[in-house]
Parts: sequence; C-alpha cells; structure tokens
Amino acid sequence: MYNLQANLQANQDQKLDTEERELIMALAPLYRQQLDAALQRGMEQGLQQGIQQGQRLIIENLLQTRLGQLTPTVTALITPLSALPPQQLTPFLLQLSQLENSESAIQQAQHFIVENLLKIRFGELDEQLTARITSLLALPPQQLSQYLLQLSQVSREQLLARFPIASP
Repeated sequence: MYNLQANLQANQDQKLDTEERELIMALAPLYRQQLDAALQRGMEQGLQQGIQQGQRLIIENLLQTRLGQLTPTVTALITPLSALPPQQLTPFLLQLSQLENSESAIQQAQHFIVENLLKIRFGELDEQLTARITSLLALPPQQLSQYLLQLSQVSREQLLARFPIASP
C-alpha cells in the first residue's frame, strides 16, 4: 500500500484527474492507520520482551544467590519461569527464596520448579503427574525448556502419554 501511495504522490507533478486525487486522499489515512498499528504492535512486543528479560534476570540472580553455580537444567528452567505472569511468578519466587543452600538444593530446586509449573498448568497434582517430574527432568535442558514453554498447550493425557511410567 505504501508503494502505491508513494507512486501516486510521485506522479503528483503530472496532471492527475479527480479519481486519482481522491484515491490518494483515501489511501493516506489508511496507510497512516496501518503504520500506527504496526508501530503499536512493535512497542507492545518490545515492552513484553523487556519485562520477560527483567524477570529472567531476577530469577537467575535469585537462583544463583541461593544455589551458587547453576546447572544447565536449572538454567533451562529459567526461561519457562520468566514467561509466567507476575501474579504467578511472585509467590513462586518467594517460595524459591526459602530453599536451603545445601548439596541437594539444586535437585530440590529443579523438582520444585517443575512441580510448580505443572501445578500452575493442571491445578493440584495427583500421583500420575507427580511421577512424571523425574521423567521431565531427565530431558536434555533445551528440550525441557521448550516442553515447559509449551505446557499451556499440552493436555494432561498428552503429558501422561509422552512420559509413560515403566511397569515394575
């Protein structure tokens, strides 16, 4: 649309008939509306990315302070956490801040994070969902992060089927 309007305006030096002038007059506000809408979407996306980056830094700093050196799995869990809305993230961070700094703290933190992401998605966890936490944590860090980011689109049945528990 911009190219059409630019061509018409460039040709303004030439004699334009009434229809062409009306077309230029009609296109100008439409172009401006589309440009404004695109700018607004860009600003909203930038703001959202900035918020997520800020949340990510807060989570990462909290975990490093509580646990010391972060494992690749803990680092992979930061991205799904940073995607949470503030009203879900804040109580979660308060609970994380109470973890004891011990040798088993990293495993506890990993389990706690996955467990709570599952609770946010599915509500209270039953035995079947709780049993899948270990299977989720066994995923390579990149896959774990991607799976948890897509958790809102995964049904309970899909999760149970994706991570079957081996029969004894």
